[in-house]
Amino acid sequence: MRLDITVIKAGRIMGFTSKPIKDPVLPPTAISDKDAMIRVEEQAGAKPTSAQQVGGKWRPVWLIGVNGGDTFIDAATGQKTQPDK
Repeated sequence: MRLDITVIKAGRIMGFTSKPIKDPVLPPTAISDKDAMIRVEEQAGAKPTSAQQVGGKWRPVWLIGVNGGDTFIDAATGQKTQPDK
């Protein structure tokens, strides 16, 4: 089971989704959460997360809070990415 939870800065749960699927096989990470935070600090502030589907494939992704919004960094490539909706 995959469960994604969205928590806002106030600590309240804003939404969640769940899918009955097996754990995905992810590529090894090339950057750490600290490295991702450093890269995103150029834009603002930070907090990391886990895996997201990008282009239909599961990727290790850090979710970083940036000035009231979110920036996603692919932990395997260090590049900014956008998960599937």
